[in-house]
Amino acid sequence: MVEGADDWRLYEGHRAHLTDVLLGSARGDGGRLCLLGAGRCNDVDLEKLAATFAEIHLVDIDAKALDAARALGYGSVVQFLVRNGAKSGGPVRELE
Repeated sequence: MVEGADDWRLYEGHRAHLTDVLLGSARGDGGRLCLLGAGRCNDVDLEKLAATFAEIHLVDIDAKALDAARALGYGSVVQFLVRNGAKSGGPVRELE
């Protein structure tokens, strides 16, 4: 698997489909979304999700991957959680 900038292009079709499925599950009041194994978020369109959901929780054991997702922005809607991984900078909460 290619890592980095090429991942965005690599997962384009999958990302569009998965994002549409998630958007279809949204309630009218915005609601919350939790993505387990979120990684770098190359397989979802975080911008579209953040425009629809009031709250998004990204969970992954890889703190560096969540740092890459954090670099996309959307901090007012998205919360980052890491389980038993190395803590990364910013608003990452470690789960027990």
